[in-house]
Amino acid sequence: MKIQQAAKGLFCGLGVVLMAACSSSHKVVAQKETVKSVTQHAVCEDDNRLGLNVQWYAATKPEAKDVVGFSLPTSFDAYSADSLVLKTFFTRSTTPYHLTVPLPKPYGCQMLELSSSGVMDPALQAKFPEIVSLQGGATAHGGVDARVDYDGVTMRAKISWDDQVFFITPVSVIGKWIYIVYDKTNTSEIRQPLNERPIPEKSYRNEKRPANNRDNVVPINR
Repeated sequence: MKIQQAAKGLFCGLGVVLMAACSSSHKVVAQKETVKSVTQHAVCEDDNRLGLNVQWYAATKPEAKDVVGFSLPTSFDAYSADSLVLKTFFTRSTTPYHLTVPLPKPYGCQMLELSSSGVMDPALQAKFPEIVSLQGGATAHGGVDARVDYDGVTMRAKISWDDQVFFITPVSVIGKWIYIVYDKTNTSEIRQPLNERPIPEKSYRNEKRPANNRDNVVPINR
């Protein structure tokens, strides 16, 4: 009888251990699933040929009340990038720079090929090596003029793609840098078509300036 009770107690004890082990195993699996579910994947990244992989991650769009010193455009996308990776990328000495950046739809991720713009005096550049100014174009399209500047902490870019202009601008949101990407047409600046922009007064020769009639505009003689 005592042997049966002891055996029963042993099996019960093993059952408790097994139940605890199963419970612990389920918790570990649940934790792994939770970590997997919050893993963030890069929206855009370089091909990592040089080991300098700049990755862009989708970020929560900031609200106007959280941004100081900058008026948010009416439509934009928000991204984040590792500040240390950006610093390593921009302060290297090898050229050209191949940087993949996110642009508004339908353009998506585009790789830029950049080199020094030469706007800084060599002596000044030697004194402030962390300040980098680059220019270039896109590897996938010929009609692109890209200007990218790095101030030692953040980067900003102006990308003219055919007849469109895109900006990548850093904004500080609750102590973190967020990059907003937007089309120039979504800012408060009024953009007129080139053929509708007013011609300076000095371009007219003793003629009255026509009112909203482009057919009567006197040609500019240089």
